[in-house]
Parts: sequence; structure tokens; C-alpha cells
Amino acid sequence: MSSTEIESRGPGAYREVLAVPGMRALYLVGVLARVPHVGGGLALTLYVTEGLGRGYFEAGLVTAALTIGIAFGSPWRGRLVDRVGLRRALVPSVVAMPLLWTAAAFSPYWLLIPVALVAGALAVPVFTVLRQAIGVIVPLRSRRAAFAMDSVLVEASFVAGPPLVVIGVLQVGAPAALIAIGVGEALAGVLLALLNPQLRSRPGDPGAGGVGVQQRPDGEADVAAGLTGGDDRRLRRLRLPLPAWMSPGLMAMYACSFGTAFVLSGSEVGVIALLRGLERVDLVGWVFAVWGVASGAGGLVYGAMRRGASSPLVLLAWLSLATLPLALAVDPLLLFLLVVPAGVLVAPTLSASADGVSRRVGERNRGEAMGWHGSATTAGFSLGAPLAGGAADLLGPWSAFVLVAVVSGSLALVALGMVRRHRTSVARTSAEQADDVSAPGR
Repeated sequence: MSSTEIESRGPGAYREVLAVPGMRALYLVGVLARVPHVGGGLALTLYVTEGLGRGYFEAGLVTAALTIGIAFGSPWRGRLVDRVGLRRALVPSVVAMPLLWTAAAFSPYWLLIPVALVAGALAVPVFTVLRQAIGVIVPLRSRRAAFAMDSVLVEASFVAGPPLVVIGVLQVGAPAALIAIGVGEALAGVLLALLNPQLRSRPGDPGAGGVGVQQRPDGEADVAAGLTGGDDRRLRRLRLPLPAWMSPGLMAMYACSFGTAFVLSGSEVGVIALLRGLERVDLVGWVFAVWGVASGAGGLVYGAMRRGASSPLVLLAWLSLATLPLALAVDPLLLFLLVVPAGVLVAPTLSASADGVSRRVGERNRGEAMGWHGSATTAGFSLGAPLAGGAADLLGPWSAFVLVAVVSGSLALVALGMVRRHRTSVARTSAEQADDVSAPGR
């Protein structure tokens, strides 16, 4: 990176992002479009547990079906956006969302799972589109701050979405809340189509040419720092069915996204189970709101920090550690307090992985790459919710927090250990090659 491309930091980084033409409108539409999106899983959980009288494991299976649908649908939707353009790619979602969520509102449990699966596959690709647009519109020097701000605004959606869902379920019932989510998803698709953000660079754009497969943040102490393009040959030798542009660095970012989503979804189930046991379901939305505010504050600080602080796997390890104390919450006040340190780390971890994906793939395939990022995230959600729900049903709400914290923390530590071994191997190979070059002729 040249001296003219030194990464912005501090409050000035956010001013530069907001000064980019179109970014304010993009962020505003993103907040509005994500509110129904982030409320879907909670609405389904409350519908299954409160409306159908089922357990948290069964509720987790439904939310898992929703997120598995998103996981399989995100790469396909991203590829469709790359090929036919955003507006045409949004048509299936705008048409299907009201129909599918209305069907979910009147489905028995056995039918709810396939309906949720299809609804996930056809969901409006809000996260994919917005992050793809950020990777194009924003210059490279301001991009990490832009992704951090995006993660903060995701938390703003979480602040607004869950309380609205809880109020809707308590006041008008879960079926009406599900129908409202379907209508909201369709409106989100319409808003994105009207905005139609730029998803490909044009000559002379500030973000043009600023993204390449090998561009990485300087000093980034994460798994991808040691996984260079040379490892692509190892993947090819393994004959893995991966796209040609899929690199080990990208896979590391996806692993981090998976772990972050896993701990988040399991913690959400744990919070609902805990408050339901205390007969304070009315506080679920407010706990999520405090959680989101804390995450937003952490994201703002992270985006203004120097580049060397961006280490997704280390952030995931800290997030897992901060989640463990939630198992000690025995009343709502303590729960409110304990979600703050865990929440502070959410947005930084998510934005670090999203930024890493954007820097490691060319814009020709960025829509599909961001789709895989969404798949990794939703895969984490799909596994975290039912596993934590099963633990809560069997042992109590506290076990949900312990389970997801241990699993995600172990993933981070194992990956970091692999990074250390890989760096040692790369350094040894480089030294041997240098010895061969410098050795005198015989």
C-alpha cells in the first residue's frame, strides 16, 4: 500500500466514509432493511415456544432451518446479483417473502421447518448486497472504518428489531408478528431495488482498483496473515470442490464468521430461556437492545483503531471468554450487566471478518464471496441455536452459554495454533530457499 493509501483512523475515518457519495443513503436503507431480517429468528422462537408450546431444541431446529436456507441461498443469490444485476435478482424475494412468512404464521410444527428453510433460501440478501457495495464505493484507505460502521448499524437494527418483535408477539400474537416480518422483508427488497447501489467499480471511482485478491491489512495478526497465495496449490492438490478464487485467507475469515455467529445464536437462545424461566419474557427485547448498544459502541471504537488491532480470531477468542459469565446470571439485572462486555466484542469481530473477505477477492466474484461469508455466518447460527436449545432443555439456561463459549473459543484457539505452525513452516521454507540461492556453485 502506497503512502497515499495509508489507512484512515480515528474519528476522521468515519467522516471520510460518510463523505463518500451515496454512503449515507446506503447506511440508512441498510438499517431499515435489516430490522425485519434480524427479527425473524426471534419471532420463530417465540412462536414455537409460546404459540405451539414446544421446547427450545425444537425452536432451535426451526431457526436452524431458516439459517440453513440462508446459508445455501446466499452464494446463489450473490452469484445471481453478479450475473443479472441487483434489481432482477431481488424479484423472487419481494414476491415470496409475504407468502412464505404468512404460511409460517399458520403452519403446524411439522410444516414450519420446510417453510422456514425456503424462506431462508429466498430471503432478501441485505447483508451481502450492502457489504458488496461498501467494497466498491469506499476507497481502500477508509474501508475498515466503513465495515465497522456497517457492523454498528447492524447492531442498531438489533436494537430496534427484537423489542418490536417481542411487543408484537405479546400484543397481537406471534402469527401477526410473522406476517409483519414477511411484509417488512418485501419492503426491504423494494428499498434496495430503488436505491440500486453500485456493485461494480467504474474507471476513476475512488474504490476502483483498490481491491484485489492479495490485498491484506498490514500487520493483521490473524490466520490469513500467514496463509499466502502459495497455499492455493495445496488446496488444488487436495482436489477440494472450491471456486478458483477461494483462498486459505478467505476460508479463515469464513471460519471466524461461523464461530461468531455460533456463539451469538446460542447466547440468544440462552437469554430467552433464562428470562422465560424467570417469567420475564417481556424483557427479552430490552436485553437484546442493551446488547446491541454495547456492540455498536465496540464497533465504533474498533473502526477508529490502528490497523494492527484487526485480528478476527483473537477477537473471537475474547468474545467467547466474555460470554462465559452469562451462565452466572440469576436475575434480569445481572443479565443486563453481563451482556455488556460480551456485546462490546460482537461488532468488531463481525466487521473484521467482513473486511477480510472484501480485501481478499476481486470484485468480479465479490458478490459470491460475500454470499459465502453470509453462508458461514448463517451456518453458525443454524448450529448454535438448536445445540444451545438442547442444552437449555436438558441442563438449564446456563448450559447454553457455556456450550457456545467453549465451542467457539476452542475453534479460535485451534485456528490460532494452526496459524502459528503454518508461519513456522513458511519461515523455514523461505530460509531453505534463501540458502539454496546463496549456496556457492560446486
